[in-house]
Amino acid sequence: MKIILLGASGFTGQLILRELTRLNLTPMIVGRNRTKLEALAERYGNPPVVVADANERAALSALVNPGDILVSTVGPFNELGYVPLEVAVENGAHYVDSTGEHAFIAEVYRRYQKR
Repeated sequence: MKIILLGASGFTGQLILRELTRLNLTPMIVGRNRTKLEALAERYGNPPVVVADANERAALSALVNPGDILVSTVGPFNELGYVPLEVAVENGAHYVDSTGEHAFIAEVYRRYQKR
């Protein structure tokens, strides 16, 4: 089981990375900008770095295995949230996000609550 932090270099991603590190957890940090990710990795104990976009289904699917935890901080979620969520559901992973977007939340429950 691994923790995959998508959007690690953004504001919310960095807050989550700091807290996970404080708890002695080592997430895989994922985002679009290798330079930013590598700088973060140096500050937080050199966790694994993967460059991928939130809309790259194949790239995300290759990272996510059954039982993994995919944490998404990539928004706006109505535009960028569905692919990571679908990958987590399809691959049998746990999914957590930082959204506060009511329309996204309602659609997530409508589509995926049973799964």
